[in-house]
Amino acid sequence: MLGIIKLFHIIFSSIWFSSAFFTPKDLRNTLEKGFPHTELLKTRVESTQKINVMAGLLTFVTGMGLIFASGGFKAVPVSIHISLLLTLGVVVMDLAVLNGIWQKIDEIINKNEDLEPAKKLAKKYSMFLGIEHSLRTIILILMVLKPF
Repeated sequence: MLGIIKLFHIIFSSIWFSSAFFTPKDLRNTLEKGFPHTELLKTRVESTQKINVMAGLLTFVTGMGLIFASGGFKAVPVSIHISLLLTLGVVVMDLAVLNGIWQKIDEIINKNEDLEPAKKLAKKYSMFLGIEHSLRTIILILMVLKPF
């Protein structure tokens, strides 16, 4: 059973790690092209965000399954505890910060006005997604190396 949970944990974490990798570039390039290219942007970004959040949550759930299948919190290294908290933090950042920035970009696009404010927000979106990717990398290192 532990092997099956671990397999799904690796699959979900791989999806979570890679799902939004190209979103910032797509966002910036599409906003640079302007209308009518922005019409399909909403579908792409929102689909990616859904996949990203679901994969993050499933990574968290399968991680909890691994912890309990291994004997509980006392049986796993502290680095796993830290990774668990960081995972929750990244998912919350995705839901609160990135989703909020995207909603503002979407409002600007829907108004069919100047896209300059949306381009500035796209840079902010990229920055926060970069922070998320850095945190995911730290999580991966903590999970694999288990330094403490």
